[in-house]
Amino acid sequence: MFITFEGGEGTGKSTQSKLLAERLRNEGKDLIITREPGGSPGAELIRNLLVTGSADRWAPMSEALLMYAARADHWQNRIYPALQAGKSVICDRFADSSVAYQGYGRGLDRGFLETLYNRIMGAQKPTRTYVFDLDPKVGLERSNLRLKQSDHAYVEGRFESLDLEFHQHVREGFLKIAAAEPKRCMVIDASLPLDEIHELIWQDVCSLDSLQTQSNPPRPPAWYGIPVAVMMVIIKDNKVLLGLRQGTGYMDGYYALPGGKHEGGESLKSSAIREVKEELGITCIPEDLSFKGLVHAIPSGGYEITGECAYATFQIHNFTGEITNAEPSKCKEVRFFPIDELPENITNMSRRCILQALSGEVYQEVG
Repeated sequence: MFITFEGGEGTGKSTQSKLLAERLRNEGKDLIITREPGGSPGAELIRNLLVTGSADRWAPMSEALLMYAARADHWQNRIYPALQAGKSVICDRFADSSVAYQGYGRGLDRGFLETLYNRIMGAQKPTRTYVFDLDPKVGLERSNLRLKQSDHAYVEGRFESLDLEFHQHVREGFLKIAAAEPKRCMVIDASLPLDEIHELIWQDVCSLDSLQTQSNPPRPPAWYGIPVAVMMVIIKDNKVLLGLRQGTGYMDGYYALPGGKHEGGESLKSSAIREVKEELGITCIPEDLSFKGLVHAIPSGGYEITGECAYATFQIHNFTGEITNAEPSKCKEVRFFPIDELPENITNMSRRCILQALSGEVYQEVG
């Protein structure tokens, strides 16, 4: 499970995240507890820039970009590896804080923040988010008292120094986020006694854990080799590009275009860009691609490829020009199919690539 704790200053979310982690560990759960901004060595360096200094140290845009620079490092180097290793992750603040603080609080365009999120996390979201709600005036009094009593008095008080109106906007933002995603978010009345809040969260986590155990079948193990091929999934207007390939035996049938060997020394994105240019005759740039992970072949004897291999899957979001090539000597038909009307004779590898690109599922992050 990936559980996040969100809320304004002084709401008690940090205390509750630690209590939950301790209780889960006592139950034998393998987990990590982390925080944002920060959580990884690189992100902690950026944290120092964000939570110290005067309130006007950063413009809203600069602040958001720093937050996401820290989040990208945190996700890639701490959260994602832990989830892939089968551990649960408890995080004190995550991306909802950026929407509430830099979006609702600082007035930054929320569509821009959503774009940043999609570029870094894709479709990945927390299993459960607890949104701690409290009168900002009470929360600030709590937080400032804590800062006075700590060894870092006022060192990390940059956001606390912003005016009450800012914090009221932040509170409204969190409540709007929770209302928009009720299946993920659970609002917690942070004025309740500490033990009562902990028990409320514990009961909810137990129900989540039971639900996951029943509904999530075991996933394939991560494949730790280097992908030998790149498979592009090109989606346009909710349709997937497929080509009808001419051949004999298993070579007949629809397959996703393009796909080909990953050359040594190339980055996966460079290889993908080259493939789509060579095989389709269309141009794209790295910013047009979204990495979706690895599709694993069946070791020793899969009819599509033999040996232990993997395809790196990318999705193209934008491209320019017409499809001019599409392997004319091999394809007799190339067109976009509605996602819910994929041909019956599409190959298993193509189907897995398409479904992976649609879901945003990632088996293992690669460079």
